[in-house]
Amino acid sequence: MAAMNICLIRLDHLGDLVLTTPLIRALAKAGHTVDVIAAAYTKPALDHNPHIRTAVAIEEIAPGFPRHWTTLGGWLRRRGYGAILMPNAVPRELLFASALSGARARIAMWGGMWGRLTGHTCLRSRLVESPRHMSDIWLDCARVLGVEPDGLVPDLFVTETERAGMRGSLQARFGSRKIVVIHPGCGGNTCNLPDAEYAGLATRVAGRGDCGIVITGSAKERVAYEKWPAPALAPDRVWLSAGELTLRQLIALIGESDLLVCVGTGPLHIASALRRKTLSPFCPCVGVCPRVWGNLGGEAEVIEPSAEECPGMRMNSATRCQFQGVIDANTLYSRIATQGS
Repeated sequence: MAAMNICLIRLDHLGDLVLTTPLIRALAKAGHTVDVIAAAYTKPALDHNPHIRTAVAIEEIAPGFPRHWTTLGGWLRRRGYGAILMPNAVPRELLFASALSGARARIAMWGGMWGRLTGHTCLRSRLVESPRHMSDIWLDCARVLGVEPDGLVPDLFVTETERAGMRGSLQARFGSRKIVVIHPGCGGNTCNLPDAEYAGLATRVAGRGDCGIVITGSAKERVAYEKWPAPALAPDRVWLSAGELTLRQLIALIGESDLLVCVGTGPLHIASALRRKTLSPFCPCVGVCPRVWGNLGGEAEVIEPSAEECPGMRMNSATRCQFQGVIDANTLYSRIATQGS
């Protein structure tokens, strides 16, 4: 296929955007020019990516989207794209805007009835029948265009200035201690432990003396973390950074870490892109399991309940739970102690 100008639209979560970068890379290496539309809060993850011509926030193009979907459609049409790719065609107003674009190729993953009615090539993941990593599923958008994948590991590009700045901050706080990042939250798309278990883990790791701990998250989550027991927030061993870091600083922090503890959420995929070590509780349910959402780029240790211990698995659904007490702070800490991290 001749080289085209392609617009890829990805408006959902940070981790999903990061896991779409193998698709972007494959398209660029095949000779296509790629622009990306993302949510404003996730767009900085695309900074310095050499495979992208332009990254634009949907808020800049069509304030009030999805209500103002015709504004997005007009913007796409004026740029004359040869292809519009939507790895997650939600909300349906994306399909309406794409239909106005005039692009010859319009590809929608999970486009459903509205995708077909608006003339899109609609793709299905067949995740339940044939589980595979999400990075690979979204590469189906490239395969439709005759583009072969260039690996599944995601891309993030961190400048030396960003790395050095974070390295200096960590050394000022913790000296030469190893850095353990604990990210207790998630967007609700996977099972997770109660905050109290992460507080217990922070307490135990802080007691070792050889580790500096960084607790990450949003400003809203910080309110809950500030109520943790004092040993979990020991100021000489623990940096409660939730609500303090920009996305670029979070990326640099994970890049400088020795271990990231979190479930299958955005920071895990950042660690995957930066080839960092992770420790993650995971559910064995197909929709949220490590085979689909795991760390592809770095050393990854997964703690998974057995199917017999997981009610969601027995129902063959992605029911969210707190691991029924099968995984707790002691389980996590025993893995860290065994690894010597």
